[in-house]
Amino acid sequence: MGVELGYRMFDADNHLYEGTDAFTRHLDPRHRDEFLWVSDDRGRRYIILHGKFWPYIGIPTFDPVSIPGTMELMYRGKLTKRELGEEVPQLLEPLSNRPEYMNRDARISRLDQQGIEACWMFPTMVSGVEQQTQDDPDVTYALMDALNQWLLDEWGFHYHDRMFVTPAVSLADPARALRQLQFAIEHGARGVMMRPAPVHTEWGPRSPGRPMFDAFWGLAAEAGIAIMCHAGDTGYQKYAGDWTGHYEMEPYKTSVPQTDWIYVEGRAPSDFILSLIAHGVFDRFPGLQVGSIESGGHWVPGLINSLKKYFTHYPESFFGDPIAQFNENVWISPFWEDDIDELARVMPVDHIIAGSDWPHPEGLADPTDFVKGLTNFSAPDQRKIMRENGLRLVGPS
Repeated sequence: MGVELGYRMFDADNHLYEGTDAFTRHLDPRHRDEFLWVSDDRGRRYIILHGKFWPYIGIPTFDPVSIPGTMELMYRGKLTKRELGEEVPQLLEPLSNRPEYMNRDARISRLDQQGIEACWMFPTMVSGVEQQTQDDPDVTYALMDALNQWLLDEWGFHYHDRMFVTPAVSLADPARALRQLQFAIEHGARGVMMRPAPVHTEWGPRSPGRPMFDAFWGLAAEAGIAIMCHAGDTGYQKYAGDWTGHYEMEPYKTSVPQTDWIYVEGRAPSDFILSLIAHGVFDRFPGLQVGSIESGGHWVPGLINSLKKYFTHYPESFFGDPIAQFNENVWISPFWEDDIDELARVMPVDHIIAGSDWPHPEGLADPTDFVKGLTNFSAPDQRKIMRENGLRLVGPS
């Protein structure tokens, strides 16, 4: 088990795994051919999404499934990825060993064992859907709406007021985005999951900060529902492609050098938050709360420094003080291996929230071990990061 905190943790980054019918149980029959399961001659199952093979999840049935925290030694700098594969004997296990990945009551029991009071709970597979279907918003919304109904069936959006599941939303069509948000609010969601990326609309790519999306942002602010920008396929590979030659996200192709990720890591969340500040969203809706999850915090100092510089030189270009808006409206869940001391030097400790990424292999095997990266923080500040800040973002029961 992990570190005994003396209190129960709030985990800002927990994951469930979608069942094989997650996108098809409630899928509009008009779009039934947009999400297909196929099998190869060995019996392994794969997904054809929107007419193309979809490699986003290496084993989309999640069976076998990665053991939580198997990459921790690599992320702590003690083993390279190659050494990890050689020295860690078992990286996968049968899904049947882990009912808590797909069953909410089993997950509550696991939270009790882990010393977790409550958590944001994110679906896993959906974070790659919008990029694959962005040329057809009808398909994007059909799949996301089907998933959201499945999430409501299987998990609920606030089970026992401990698992705050985030339905997925897309801004591609402002009217339909508003309906997705209304669905989430009507069924008790405390937050919604959105990818940090330019919005691909019928008029072309647009900043999410443009007034055309104000009805969405306004309702979110009024309802007190958090916008949880979770890492996924943001499409940023196309920008890096001019440098690397690889224009699409291909996480499971070993021929793609890992250095390609350096070109894109942290850029999507930084640009997303910048767009909300630069285009006046937080000025128009000062109560809006936006969280950045599973994108780390290493990019934050660079963004803050740039905002300070340009606000000093061109204050008339901003709708308000960008640093004050960041500090008031933005919440960051850093990677557990980040330099969190550095992060706290440029933003309030009150808006830093611990997230374990459990049960993913690159996350922590024991979520409360996140506190090991907070040794230079006072005990009260540790508790804020490990518990109180996350509970404040969720809002009152």
